[in-house]
Amino acid sequence: MELVESRDSVLLLRAQGHINTRSAALFEVTAFRSIDDSRLDVVVEASQVTYLSTAGLRVFIRLWRELKESNRSLVICNLKPYINQVFELLGFHKVIDIRSDVESALAASRRS
Repeated sequence: MELVESRDSVLLLRAQGHINTRSAALFEVTAFRSIDDSRLDVVVEASQVTYLSTAGLRVFIRLWRELKESNRSLVICNLKPYINQVFELLGFHKVIDIRSDVESALAASRRS
């Protein structure tokens, strides 16, 4: 996870690679460090995520809960179709806003 930029009231982060049992802890620490330093809504650009295990899914849910508790939003964009299917099968798309591209994700987070 890396900080890409902050635009207006949105923090844009980029996730990449395999997010599995081994890498999920680092992914979580990095994500929370980024949001703790900010009071902004968060967009995670995920086009370079090639694998997402249940450990990685838990990190996204924890991130969503943390942001929700502080009246901020989480929007994920550019998921690969097979990873998006996992979000849909588990019903996560009903709580986490998922968009097809960065611009629509940024627009959605500003409306929240």
